[in-house]
Amino acid sequence: MIKTENKLVKKEAPEVFKLIQTYMGDRKIGREAPMSSLLYEIVVKGWNVAELRDEIFIQICRQTTRNSRE
Repeated sequence: MIKTENKLVKKEAPEVFKLIQTYMGDRKIGREAPMSSLLYEIVVKGWNVAELRDEIFIQICRQTTRNSRE
């Protein structure tokens, strides 16, 4: 969602979005995962890749704004 030349951010952004969607119940995953582990993965990715933090923030905002599953 953000414009960046950072290849790591470009690679991780879709993965984080899948985690956010899974946490919100909009996507199913093949394995049973506690919700806390999904949140932990999102936080760790943001902690380890500073440039990914803005992307995570924007994804959460967009995923929670006008979500019909509320």
